[in-house]
Amino acid sequence: MDNKSKDMTIEQVGAELAASERNAVLLAELHDLQGKLDTAAQIIGSQEAVHDADLALLRVENQMLREESRAFMGTLAALRKSAGNADHKPILSLSKFGKSPNKNVSSLRVAGIMDEFSGTAFGKACELLRFSLADWESELERFKPDVLLVESAWKGNLGQWTDKVHRVSPDLLSLIEWFKNAGLPTVFWNKEDPVHYGSFISTASLFDYVFTTDLDSVERYKSMLNHEHVYLMPFFCEPLLHSPVQVEKRLPAASFAGAYYARYPERQRDFDSIMSGVASLGDVAIFDRNFGSDDPAFSYPEKYRAMIKGGLPYADIDRSYKGYDFGINLNSVKESQTMFARRVFDLMLCNTHVVSNYSRGLRLMFGDLVISSDNSGTIEKGVQRLVGETGSVRENPFAAYVRHLALRKVLTEHTTTSRLEYMARKVWPDGPQRDLGDVTVIGLASSVTEVKRLISQFDDQVWERKELVVLTPADTDLRSCRKSKHIRYISVGAAELSIDEISKTDFTAFWTPDGSYGPNYLADALYLMQLGVSCVSRDGSDRADPLGLKKAFTDISSSHLISSVLRTDEFGHVIVDIEELSRQRIVAGSILAVPSFDYAEPGQQLFDTSSWDKNISVGISIDSLLQAAENVPVHGRVLDVSVGIVAEELLAEFPCREVTESVSLKHSANGVMIQSSMDSDKHAYLYAKRPLEIERFSAADARLTINALVGVGAMSSVVVLFLDENGTRIGSKILPVNINNEIEVPPTARKVHLGLRVQGSGSMEIHGFSFERMDPAQRATPVKVLGRHLVLTNVYPSHDDLYRNGFVHSRVRSYQAAGIEPVIFCLNSRGTRTSYEFEGVDVIVGDDSDLAAAIACNEFAAILVHFLDESMWKVLQAKIPQVPVIVWVHGAEIQPWHRRDFNYENDEQRAEAQVISARRMLFWRTVFSSLHPHLHFVFVSEYFAAEVMEDIGIVLPERAYSVIHNVIDTDIFDYHPKDKDLRFRLLSIRPFASRKYANDLTVEAIRILREHPLFEMAEFTIIGDGPLFESVLAPLKELGNVSIERGFLSQDSIASVHKEHGIFLTPTRMDSQGVSRDEAMSSGLVPVTNAVTAIPEFVDESSGILAPGEDAEAMAIGIMGLWDDPEKFMRMSRQAAERVRRQSGFDRTIGAEIRLINDFNPEGPVR
Repeated sequence: MDNKSKDMTIEQVGAELAASERNAVLLAELHDLQGKLDTAAQIIGSQEAVHDADLALLRVENQMLREESRAFMGTLAALRKSAGNADHKPILSLSKFGKSPNKNVSSLRVAGIMDEFSGTAFGKACELLRFSLADWESELERFKPDVLLVESAWKGNLGQWTDKVHRVSPDLLSLIEWFKNAGLPTVFWNKEDPVHYGSFISTASLFDYVFTTDLDSVERYKSMLNHEHVYLMPFFCEPLLHSPVQVEKRLPAASFAGAYYARYPERQRDFDSIMSGVASLGDVAIFDRNFGSDDPAFSYPEKYRAMIKGGLPYADIDRSYKGYDFGINLNSVKESQTMFARRVFDLMLCNTHVVSNYSRGLRLMFGDLVISSDNSGTIEKGVQRLVGETGSVRENPFAAYVRHLALRKVLTEHTTTSRLEYMARKVWPDGPQRDLGDVTVIGLASSVTEVKRLISQFDDQVWERKELVVLTPADTDLRSCRKSKHIRYISVGAAELSIDEISKTDFTAFWTPDGSYGPNYLADALYLMQLGVSCVSRDGSDRADPLGLKKAFTDISSSHLISSVLRTDEFGHVIVDIEELSRQRIVAGSILAVPSFDYAEPGQQLFDTSSWDKNISVGISIDSLLQAAENVPVHGRVLDVSVGIVAEELLAEFPCREVTESVSLKHSANGVMIQSSMDSDKHAYLYAKRPLEIERFSAADARLTINALVGVGAMSSVVVLFLDENGTRIGSKILPVNINNEIEVPPTARKVHLGLRVQGSGSMEIHGFSFERMDPAQRATPVKVLGRHLVLTNVYPSHDDLYRNGFVHSRVRSYQAAGIEPVIFCLNSRGTRTSYEFEGVDVIVGDDSDLAAAIACNEFAAILVHFLDESMWKVLQAKIPQVPVIVWVHGAEIQPWHRRDFNYENDEQRAEAQVISARRMLFWRTVFSSLHPHLHFVFVSEYFAAEVMEDIGIVLPERAYSVIHNVIDTDIFDYHPKDKDLRFRLLSIRPFASRKYANDLTVEAIRILREHPLFEMAEFTIIGDGPLFESVLAPLKELGNVSIERGFLSQDSIASVHKEHGIFLTPTRMDSQGVSRDEAMSSGLVPVTNAVTAIPEFVDESSGILAPGEDAEAMAIGIMGLWDDPEKFMRMSRQAAERVRRQSGFDRTIGAEIRLINDFNPEGPVR
């Protein structure tokens, strides 16, 4: 650089640029830059101002001539030097592009590389060019695109760009450079996240803007790319490709269009569960994606082969999507909050019920609009609820309403156009809009009362872009009627008017004041117009079918004008007969009939859906998810490795050298730099100098963890070679970089040789190898949930563990029935965040950072805590001033060691328990001393509340706690008078986890009962599981009338077993209530228990056998008394059921809890 260039001022640079005609447009930006550089020169050490100048330079630099760029950079270098900031390194931030080129998404000119599904959809929503590989440059010059949109395509643009995207081919680099030079934005969308994040991260780093289908991947992108222009873009549907319009009659069955994969056992189990769950519908129609293949890896099992209808090309997919009432979906990725199979959106758009295996994202986004579970029983219940008493989902109003809400959801939030609109808003500040049109409502009124009714219904419409035109007789006094720019009045003189005389908007509707138009009447119609129809009509004239379900989503030839919304440009010429308005019909070739949930004929009332609306969750809004992604902060990568290879060892293992003519290694500030000039289809392996002993790795259960920390750049994978004691290779793995890989170690492996596989051209930096999990120091991934009440607990029942905290589940089900939809969070410090569904309840399992994230990004009305511990309190205590926290206290989590002394078999165990107990007591004293108006405690019994306060040594003020028993679901555990012979059928359903449950007393009582002459008439059923199961029950195995079943039962199954028995064996050494006993009592079983701790608060001598503690003989004598006196048995059975309903029924328990939750507003702060 010469001295002249170094000394050039901004004015001189500007003058030279002005002389160059093609750069004159940059003058405005240079003037803006002048102020920033002046500030940097005046403020010594001002990093921020110089940094802003760098950003501005990046916008200008690509378009300046080489000489001009050098001169400009010389000026900036001089300013840095004067500011003492010569070593300042600019942080790359993405360019902001100017004004949007279009006002409507449909006219946006998009050049794209896409696979077939996306390409077809985007082609309907905008001006799309899917350019060729051979002649892309001239095609782009002719097309004049606004933006480049590249998705994670494996075979993009009809296969012409196969393997060109993820391998960062020279063709892709040249394409991106073309757009950069043209000053046009580039967008990358990874639809393969989270599975193929590693495959496309290098590609993503080349683009201005990055979008992902997976909310959880946003943080990873922002961390790796070090910029904030990373956004969420889930899958979507395209109304011009799929639609609810029915062509052929549907079959009342389910279909599945997809493949079978023998190598995925979990997917097989899920498929079997779904098939079992829909079995009541008859055989499933299977359209096999691999039909005709003999490969056993893709062959359906024999039991399903008769259901296969053949293959189905995508062009004919509607045969599956619209030919059946139910569509089956299978998700391979189940934990993502936003990514699940694309077919879900298409099925909903086709007005088909979705039955799927569990997916967190599917349940989060669509709630009760889908059936999503891994349990066949839950699926079957969901199917039967939709089939209903009518036996047909097409005739059942509830099922029709679920479909109605699902269709509204996808058309409102999840179309191709809505995704493009959001993308454009992120690229351009004034991005193109999705223009769904304006609507004019023409209403006929003959009086002021009718005018006001029309206005009232018009105001209630959720559609905002609307106007009301009221036609009135000339003598109508309108002085008391509201006037606004959206309401106008026309005095009708003529008997006939054409529509276009009145309506100048895109759509027109006619109303009568005695018709009923619900709030979504206009909105639903206008969203349905995206299907390309001319008119949307409701018809409630059939008194036998007031919702119009029989004609719904069929093309009809004519429609009543007053129940239709129509396209003005197609019907503007229609003449409306004012006097015959309520009877006039219109005729057209494309009128879509839809259910009349938001319309009722004159003189009729709208169909009441209020109870359904209270209990049907439609899922989280897309705006909430998009905002959550935008709110994820940019954190630098965490590169601190405590166990692994870094620093000097990394440099020693990968010394500087030329690996091949095209690949070399150089040392860098943060590790080792790999530089490659290979062709995109070539690869090379780079191995460490020597293998490592297996002991170097954090191996557990024959598995090891490895995470290769690699910067973006050339495409790479980590290579793991397993060697035996002789150094012979016995296995290998090629794994993605920058993720925690857990792999199995061959039994004879003694060493591991690490390496990297590099493909194509580019450079990248190796920071190190970690041999343990690498998680962000500050986890910023949002945890979005449905519901405004968070239930926080240590464990929750699952399909594999039905008993753990089952009473919490009973409580949650009762909340749901009352219209409160809570979400469950189980705090677990081990492992990554997971989720599952249990009997319609969504459960998240995560650590304290996940809990903090869930509280931070959701507006909870209250947090409801069960089994509070130190980890929970660490997160909650800072949130209490903002969110009410209600803590249910149950037992083991708060009791000192001596309350459970029966669990300890020797002094060593007792001493260990005392240490743990001391810490527990200290913790609870801290909690009880931290009283706040937003902190409240609930005890399940008076006895237990008094005992706890005695143990802690702090008496809570009355306003700080409540006593509310655990709820007993008397609907599930319903009472039917017991036959007297059932007194000889005795049942025990108990955990065998500890001596607290006193199952040994049950065994001893049965042995004593052998002496009774009626013993042989008795039958004993013992069900349960736990560490003590075998040892405790061993003495009973010789008895022929004792049936022992190991395992757990669901609540419904327990209720069924209750009906077959009359006496419930439930001894105990300690209980704060006894939920399983109360459930049995609710079903009419007579409990046999012990009068210890809180038990006498729930059982008396009129409703059960109350033996002294540890007294098996008294238990046996009580049972003998029931055997000998059938009338006493029947009386106690009835009284047991009555007591539970009186003491632990809904109003005394859940009713009280709901009142506490809703009205929780304690008096001022406790001093």
